[in-house]
Amino acid sequence: MNEQLDRETVARTLQEVEAIAAAVNIPLSIEQDGEMLQGHFTLAGGRHQRVYVRVSGRTPAGLRVLTLFSVFHHLKDGEGLSASELRALLLVNEHQRFVRVAIWPMDGDELLVVSWDQILETMEAEELATQVRSLVLAADELEKLLSDDDRF
Repeated sequence: MNEQLDRETVARTLQEVEAIAAAVNIPLSIEQDGEMLQGHFTLAGGRHQRVYVRVSGRTPAGLRVLTLFSVFHHLKDGEGLSASELRALLLVNEHQRFVRVAIWPMDGDELLVVSWDQILETMEAEELATQVRSLVLAADELEKLLSDDDRF
């Protein structure tokens, strides 16, 4: 599944996802570097959240895999979380649908994200809309839990 896809396949896949999202009024657009889609969402109380979509690879059967994700916290080198914060994050994986919490390494630091993997060829437009909305709401709630900032 970690197979690198050529730039043409990535570009074509992102265009397909962008069109599917537009059909259900989910504002996703290709970033300038052409590597991902990004959507910016305004929430109640003037809060904001971003969602990204990247092409992650292929299944053994050759189907394209997307990873949808939203960052909710940046752990700087040496920063940790309390036991109660870790427990709350792990419970998200059990209680939320279309969302899982993960830690992604980034330049010596770590990003806390909610994410979901999806096979493009089997995805329906409403399914994409549900996944994006779930990520946006979960990430915003977790961002408030950990810092009450509105950074991401």
